[in-house]
Amino acid sequence: MARGPRGAPVALSRATLEFRTKAGRTVAFEERRRQLDVAEGGLVTVYYAEDAPEGATAQAPTFGTRRARELVAGLGCAFAPATAAVLAGVL
Repeated sequence: MARGPRGAPVALSRATLEFRTKAGRTVAFEERRRQLDVAEGGLVTVYYAEDAPEGATAQAPTFGTRRARELVAGLGCAFAPATAAVLAGVL
C-alpha cells in the first residue's frame, strides 16, 4: 500500500491497455511506467517491439533507447583502431 505526503494510505491504480499488433494479435498489459490521463476508451500511443509485444508501454522511448544499437556500433568502430594498435604493440 502506498502512502501520501502526510502518511495516509492511498490507493494507486494502473491503466490496463489493449492493442492489436500489425500481425493482428491482441495484447493487453498494465501500464506501470507512468500514470495515464486518458478516459476509458480513449486513444493512447503504444510502443512495443514486434518480437515482444508483451513488453509494451505508453511511455515514449528516449533517444538512447531508440538509438542504442547505433551508439554501441559507433563506439565499437571508434575503439577498434585503438584496440588494434595496442594489440599490435603487445604481440
